Amino acid sequence: MNVNPTRLTLLHSDFIVSLVSQYFEYQDDVYKCLLVNPSWARMLIPVLWRSPIWKTTKSFQKFLSTLQEANQLYDYGKFIEKLTFKPYSNFPTQIFTTQTLDIISSKCPNVLYLTFDCLKPSPSSYFVTTNNDLPPNILATLLQRFPNLISFKGPRFSSMQWLGAGLTPMRKGLLPNLRSLRLSLDWRDLSLPFLLHDIGSHCPLITSLDIITDVPEQTAKVIVDAFPNLTSFSCITVTFQSLNTLISVLNKLTSLKLQFGQDITDELLLKITSKFPKLESFTLTKGWYSLPSFMKTWSLIQQQSLNYLEFSHYTELTNDMLLPIFQSCHNLISLKLIHCPRITDSSLTYLTKYRGNNFKNLIIHHNYNISDQGISTLADHCENLLTLNLLECPKITSNSLSKIIIRCKKLLEFYGSFDYRLTYNIVNCFGSYENKNLLTFGNRFVCLNNTQISKTIDSSMLLKLSTKLPNLRKLDIRYPIKNVNPNKLIKAILSFKSLEKLCIVPPPNLKRKHLRLLDAEHKRLKEIWFMTKEHPKVRQYIYENENKSGIRIELCMLTNEEEI
Repeated sequence: MNVNPTRLTLLHSDFIVSLVSQYFEYQDDVYKCLLVNPSWARMLIPVLWRSPIWKTTKSFQKFLSTLQEANQLYDYGKFIEKLTFKPYSNFPTQIFTTQTLDIISSKCPNVLYLTFDCLKPSPSSYFVTTNNDLPPNILATLLQRFPNLISFKGPRFSSMQWLGAGLTPMRKGLLPNLRSLRLSLDWRDLSLPFLLHDIGSHCPLITSLDIITDVPEQTAKVIVDAFPNLTSFSCITVTFQSLNTLISVLNKLTSLKLQFGQDITDELLLKITSKFPKLESFTLTKGWYSLPSFMKTWSLIQQQSLNYLEFSHYTELTNDMLLPIFQSCHNLISLKLIHCPRITDSSLTYLTKYRGNNFKNLIIHHNYNISDQGISTLADHCENLLTLNLLECPKITSNSLSKIIIRCKKLLEFYGSFDYRLTYNIVNCFGSYENKNLLTFGNRFVCLNNTQISKTIDSSMLLKLSTKLPNLRKLDIRYPIKNVNPNKLIKAILSFKSLEKLCIVPPPNLKRKHLRLLDAEHKRLKEIWFMTKEHPKVRQYIYENENKSGIRIELCMLTNEEEI
């Protein structure tokens, strides 16, 4: 029998999986592909089971019962490659028990990525766990049963004694393929060097190390000896001597994240600048002094490699320190500045002048100097901008932000903390200029002031916005909608066909029937965060539907800093 070669290609499993992975961004669409024919179902079910996520107790219980079913059509546990044991806000930590974790680990032999972060901290110490239901041997059991593990993220809250015992399989060489490791450690504990040495000497393939701890000189010596092949390293604070030790040996580094200790000065850094490897990503989470000479020399080393730069809580960072970086680093596409109060519009002028349309992502938080002048230069010279995230930058107005909306048509994310006037003007501007690329739009400025509510957006503006931002996936507006009719509000939300996450203030007259309609009619929406602590109708709906699938609804009061 002759078979068309094209049909043979379409039936090839690797091609089908590749096709679905590349062209279907939503899991919902992958589910629909299961119904094409039995062959497609057999090929795609493993894809859907690679990385299970549980955001409700019900989903976790269903996952657990499915794993234990005696007469399964598929051995689902063997499909799982990534597990994350991490509690959500409405998710009781105690469901991750010794028994449930033992069941999961016994059924999932092919796990490659593991996040184990389900321990609770003690009120008295960050490094002491209060979750006595999870002894360290349960972590050891997980690691023993996942011999092919390539990435492990450990608990944020645990004692060194607990962690040392839990990581025994890693320390004995039972995870030879491990490449990425994140641990929260206590630099004061005398067992730390021995723990790092044991892991590094028995896991020689580790190239990414993220340790949430300070690194004194002796610890740095252990790190370079135990992990000589690191390409990515992150820690909290380094001293001058420990920094010198790290960069002198770890010459393969492409990503470095740390904060400078108080002993690191411009003069001292100049002595070791030439030892810095060529980095693609550099994050300095704190610096104590102005470092103009270091930045100038360092930027010349990084001119062909650096593409991501971040400074956080660096009060001495100046425009003059950034200028040589913008001039020299030709591949810089992302800049993040958090709590850098001395940076002004001059830095953005330099940035746009030297990087122009190659620049893609800008995040600035807590800056009282940046104004329309700087943001306007961004709109004028960086039309390929993908991300703009501005929090607590009060001098910026709709004059410059409107330019961004009009000119930067490739924008994927537009986020900020805007007052009621800005919110109105921005939504109005987006309502006039279509952007089919925008995926995230949010205003994280929290305000429930009745006077300001009367001057902000309404349901009709939201409805218009949905037609201009047809592919929006995350909408975060923490202002109440004025003069709201619940029916019109639900209609507006339903008009955002691609929406997956929504954060909004619920109107007082919102009823359960409106939520039922939203749950039944919206095909994409997965999460709603209602900005209120109490809303009887919403709370009743949550209670009635807690054991059902559907949209996950939270009643909460987020701060300006929190993101959905």
